[in-house]
Amino acid sequence: MNYQYTLMKGQKTCMVKIDIQLFSEKKIGEAKKELYSSFIEHMGRAIYSGIYEPDHVTAQEDGFRRDVVDLVKDLSVSYVRYPGGNFVSEYHWKDGIGDKSKRPVLPSLSWHQMEPNLVGIDEFLVWCELTNTQPILAVNMGTGTPQEAFELLQYCNGREGYWAELRKQNGHPEPYNIKYWCIGNEMDGEWQIGNLSAEAYAEKAKCTAKMMKAYDPSIKLIACGSSSFEMPSFPQWDRTVLRVCFDYIDYISCHRYYQYDKKTGKGKKEFIGAYQNLHKGINTLKDVIREVCAEKGVDKPIKISMDEWNIWYCGEGSEAVNEWTVAVAREETKFSRLDAAVFASLISTLHNNTDMVDIACLAQLVNVIAPIFTIKGGEAIKQTIYYPFGYAARYMKGDVLACEVKAPEIDAGDYGSTVGGQASVVRTKEGLTLLYSNLTDSEQEMPLTGEWTRYAPSEHMFMSASGEKAGEALPSADIVPERHSLKGNEETLRFAPYSWNLITLKVKEE
Repeated sequence: MNYQYTLMKGQKTCMVKIDIQLFSEKKIGEAKKELYSSFIEHMGRAIYSGIYEPDHVTAQEDGFRRDVVDLVKDLSVSYVRYPGGNFVSEYHWKDGIGDKSKRPVLPSLSWHQMEPNLVGIDEFLVWCELTNTQPILAVNMGTGTPQEAFELLQYCNGREGYWAELRKQNGHPEPYNIKYWCIGNEMDGEWQIGNLSAEAYAEKAKCTAKMMKAYDPSIKLIACGSSSFEMPSFPQWDRTVLRVCFDYIDYISCHRYYQYDKKTGKGKKEFIGAYQNLHKGINTLKDVIREVCAEKGVDKPIKISMDEWNIWYCGEGSEAVNEWTVAVAREETKFSRLDAAVFASLISTLHNNTDMVDIACLAQLVNVIAPIFTIKGGEAIKQTIYYPFGYAARYMKGDVLACEVKAPEIDAGDYGSTVGGQASVVRTKEGLTLLYSNLTDSEQEMPLTGEWTRYAPSEHMFMSASGEKAGEALPSADIVPERHSLKGNEETLRFAPYSWNLITLKVKEE
């Protein structure tokens, strides 16, 4: 090697040889732009003092913070799911359109704060244009009705008729032509306002989907799957919903978050090996989809939308004393370097399931368990997880190739033993991009043999958690990844302990 990474001061580790076997002729699926989507909800400071802060020095007449707009663009997010999340199960979209001075200020039972309705459907879609993103809209299946969802579709996508005319009167003459729609959110959860049984939700979702598809057959509909692999309802809920809604939906949703106790270390083994649990849960849902397809005698390509996923330390960064005010701090996690390494392993797991995972939404985008953190009236900060997501979104669109990591096993606690590294490989126009997470406390070295010899390493971006204190939250100045340009004649790659690594490789000239 003719480059060295920087270990934290005083760190000494052993070197372990690993192998990432590449199968360049075996395509798993495609990492499309939808895989690099995100999510923003009327929760905490995600909207107000997150993306929208009219008094901020960077805000313009529309009230949106341009520093946040710039960071979202740089993150290369493609789609953003909105307006919830739990919030959508009580949200009536008509409260957020028209003259802002006449919009009601209402209590949000989901998050115990006041909702001023200053940002609604139209404002959010303007923000999407500013950030070069596209919307995934969720409709209310809690307190809402199929008719209300159908009217929202007319408002957004219609050219003629009452609701289309109302949109025009509100200053938006052309249809928004929104493609993706979520039919509710986590409706099997008792925490959800208006939560339903699988059978009741399935019938309500079917009615909603029939109405929406009859009006605009071009849209893609996402039905609610179970809220988590840990739910007692998983995967029977998903099976029921698929059986009832099969003819009208295109996707079923999947949600999963991971954490451990930073104070005691409890659950840390499972946290480090989380990618294995994510892979297992996704494959259980795949089996259910295949089962229902077989029952129907149809090879319909119903896919999975992983429309909520992240690391979430529940309760961290929450402010309870100011409940029932606007923009109460909620779940404002400060992410560590270790979080970023585990986070990257989850991205690789999504890559490696693109045979059926088409959409994935990082939850969330600003302030609430997010890669972007804002100070009210101050700066916008990139968190550690900003970088692996942004680099993957920028460098990893294309065919996902099969690979197999051969490395020492780690104890993942209740998840069992698993390999101490997770990888994914995407073929691009220039060559290959490798995303690799070293999930051990040892340095790892990978000889470039076999099919790797056809490629010349070009650039290596990475961040290591070696020597980091448990749960350490870092200011933005300290979390910029290391970046090394490579000469292309390297015979090995080296991976620091507890690190994520993104390596670009170019096809060697003959």
